[in-house]
Amino acid sequence: MVLEAKFCHSCGARISVKTDFRAPESALAEQALIELPLPPQTAVTGAMADVIDSPDEAVSFSTSAPVTVEGKRWNVYVTNRKVVLHRSVGLVFTKESHQEIDLGNIHRIALREEGTLMKEFFLDVDTISMKGRKSDLVNMYRAIQNARGQAKGR
Repeated sequence: MVLEAKFCHSCGARISVKTDFRAPESALAEQALIELPLPPQTAVTGAMADVIDSPDEAVSFSTSAPVTVEGKRWNVYVTNRKVVLHRSVGLVFTKESHQEIDLGNIHRIALREEGTLMKEFFLDVDTISMKGRKSDLVNMYRAIQNARGQAKGR
């Protein structure tokens, strides 16, 4: 009996397994290769492609779920030059609209939470207050701060 060490693919813990045979080295080498999925990419299509003004402008962040601004649901995209709120209404005949906030025009940005038991999270960008998932709002805050820092460095 040969005592071999194997590892769990999900947690990495060592698993000891007793076997009566020894696998060829090539078979072990093939098992060691693990394919990892590609990270999600931000795709810009439709009306959003018209919003991006220049070829050097790139989307650095997009919300995974819509945020609520004044009772309406918007998808938010942060580029290296602006914050874009994009909205599409309708199934067959869609009406698309968007609002843009230039990064140079942002004077105040703040994260806040309200409520004691049922917490609601908000991101305030100047006069616009966005309500949504905490993870989306925190990541959006970071993306806006990073883009503002890079814009000042130019």
